[in-house]
Amino acid sequence: IFEAERPGAAPGTIIEVLQPGYVLHDRLLRPAMVGVAKAGSPPAEDSASDEET
Repeated sequence: IFEAERPGAAPGTIIEVLQPGYVLHDRLLRPAMVGVAKAGSPPAEDSASDEET
């Protein structure tokens, strides 16, 4: 599993399937390997605008 920032995707949403999982008669044979969206980082503040002149 990996996390990647993806604009427009909610955090935790599957964005890519690397390897599908398999189930046989309600028994998990192989879990899926997926990539999920993570929450975007907050916008960086401009430090120059915070300084007093």
